[in-house]
Amino acid sequence: MINQELAKYMIDNLINCQDEKTQVELTDKKLKINTLNLPIPMPNPMPNKPEWLFCLAFESGQILNNTLILNKVSNCLEFTDRPFRQVNTLSTYDIQELWSVPDTNEIDMIPLEDDEEIIDVLEDSFLLDPPNAALYSNNKMAIISLRECVQDKDNLIFEFDYLTNSDILEKNLHKGALFIDMKVRASVKQRHRDCRVIRRKGRVYVINKQNSRYKARQELIK
Repeated sequence: MINQELAKYMIDNLINCQDEKTQVELTDKKLKINTLNLPIPMPNPMPNKPEWLFCLAFESGQILNNTLILNKVSNCLEFTDRPFRQVNTLSTYDIQELWSVPDTNEIDMIPLEDDEEIIDVLEDSFLLDPPNAALYSNNKMAIISLRECVQDKDNLIFEFDYLTNSDILEKNLHKGALFIDMKVRASVKQRHRDCRVIRRKGRVYVINKQNSRYKARQELIK
């Protein structure tokens, strides 16, 4: 016979934390604990490169059909989530440039070190692939797609579409904020893990040091 007092104490404590992975059973002769042989969940891998989000604040705005006008735009930021936690300040011109048309002559102006080379060039303009955005004003949140952007001093003018099931905002907007989804090609992150990336005029330039080991590894990934 097992010590009943000890068994009762163990059961009381085990039951408190018992879940579907553990079963506790007391018999006359023994205390039986069954732990189900379930796979141990693996933590999500940390990203190799930062993923940027954009946000900006505005004092007022108007919605005219599918045109969104944001007045006195300020606090334009791009930032990353964990573990990078990077923050950069942007101007309204920088925001407009996210919708710029790719410039074929820009490649000659990309700064490179002596041992670096451009190994890939991708078109990465919001004009080619409009981002989703969350527009908050008047205690309402609308989910929209931003097709175009034009800068007018400290104002920004967007052409947009409402997405399915989104709130419809009033025509006159009070102080609010706009959050824009990041634009990153999955292929850039997967194929070029050890590279630095430069965005210019609607293009992404993937840059890496010239070495045979890197090139051989990239051939295996393709």
